[in-house]
Amino acid sequence: DKTMGAFGGAVYIYPRKADQSGWDFGWQGHGASEPLLATDGSRQDLYGIAVGMSDSMWLAVAAPGFDTDPDGSQNDAGRVYLYRQVPARPPFIGADRWEVQQVITSASDFTDFGTRLVISDKYLACTSLENVNGVGQKSGAVYVYAFNAATGQWDLDQVLRGRPLQASPDL
Repeated sequence: DKTMGAFGGAVYIYPRKADQSGWDFGWQGHGASEPLLATDGSRQDLYGIAVGMSDSMWLAVAAPGFDTDPDGSQNDAGRVYLYRQVPARPPFIGADRWEVQQVITSASDFTDFGTRLVISDKYLACTSLENVNGVGQKSGAVYVYAFNAATGQWDLDQVLRGRPLQASPDL
């Protein structure tokens, strides 16, 4: 979808067939939902490059190219959008819809936060590149969030950091 510009991204949700034999890939109104778009998205955000869904219908959508600089310069900090499915209301006209419940943004530039992710009912894990030494060498990190049922929010639980690769004298 080019609504947000080149490489802006979109996510389409397809329902299961009534007999649970597979997915309904029919045309609009019979298959895919209206596309989910980042309300604050722009070109090259790569929204939807990684998605995950939990058993209780949490949907995580990554936009690792999201830029946080207000001047519009590209810093690829990255962002993850967390949606929850909201059932249709009586008289049940229309389908269920997805609403953003929380947005998590990387605190650092050039990390491509959310390039990979996985979500369960209790935890969300998102990958990120980390500029650890200030000269451009990067090592990976995984940010683990725990769902707080009392607040309905995903809270940072721990950060698993890698080490930068070192050149070996044997190479």
